[in-house]
Amino acid sequence: MIYVLWIFVELKVVKRDKGSAESNTDHGTVIIYGYARVLHVVMTAVALLLPALPAPSLTCIYVGSVLVGLGVVIRQLAIYTLGRHYSHLIDIKNDHKIVDYGIYKLVRHPAYTGMLVGSLGLTISYFSYPSLIILIFTLIPSILNRISHEERELIKVDGYRSYMGVSKKFIPYVY
Repeated sequence: MIYVLWIFVELKVVKRDKGSAESNTDHGTVIIYGYARVLHVVMTAVALLLPALPAPSLTCIYVGSVLVGLGVVIRQLAIYTLGRHYSHLIDIKNDHKIVDYGIYKLVRHPAYTGMLVGSLGLTISYFSYPSLIILIFTLIPSILNRISHEERELIKVDGYRSYMGVSKKFIPYVY
């Protein structure tokens, strides 16, 4: 349920992005990433219909729900911090400035960190092996691909190279 609410929270950004043409710098990564997210949710739901899989324990449901909530908070903090500069499209604005405070002090791409934490929580909540497979082999690679494309553009923004030197990409203090 939390995950469904999360989708509605992000509709504001989708609506704002709808007025923008897809950037040439995006290279279709938003589409790949979007399909990976949808596939992950669908495989989680499909797993509920498979009687051969064990039902999730209360611990899995609790831990997974906490992770979904944490993922939503991390992602929303990232979106709020960037304000109008946040987009689902890779789009460098003329007045683009590097944000290196708040949650961006911990990682360069906290919105993706939040997405991963929330998606992992969804997988754990439903104890879903198919969802885990999609998470590992589809969603995570699509996120890393987007980050790669974003960083190729962001490196053109004054100060981004030095920001890269003092921050991790995706997981605080690790990667």
